Amino acid sequence: MSRDEVNKSTANQQQQQPNHLPNRLYYDSGQNSMEYWDYSVEIECLKGPQDVEAAAELGRTLLERNRELESTVRQQQAVIDDQTQEMEYLSKQNRLLRQATESRLRLCEQLEASVAECERAKLRLRHQIEAERQRHIT
Repeated sequence: MSRDEVNKSTANQQQQQPNHLPNRLYYDSGQNSMEYWDYSVEIECLKGPQDVEAAAELGRTLLERNRELESTVRQQQAVIDDQTQEMEYLSKQNRLLRQATESRLRLCEQLEASVAECERAKLRLRHQIEAERQRHIT
């Protein structure tokens, strides 16, 4: 069977069966992304020992590529995890610094109120001293 015949056969099967991936949509083992790949065309093209060797080589190549991709995914996930941890740390640090700033602001406001009260007391005492001087002079 030629490649064109296989393609036509596969296309006819897909037209007859609109859902040519039964149960694959409902089951995901989580192993790898190659589970959903339809190899029926490639398998039907294999007829001789050279084809079997080529298929084995293709399988090894695909498996190696899949491992590389999985390794890349793990590395990227590690980067994402590190960045997530750093963001959480920075968010916590930001929150603590904001709380410290708010606390210092309240303290400054209290000190300003105390300074204003001291200024009023000082002014009151000056008036009392001036009144006492006026009484002693007269």
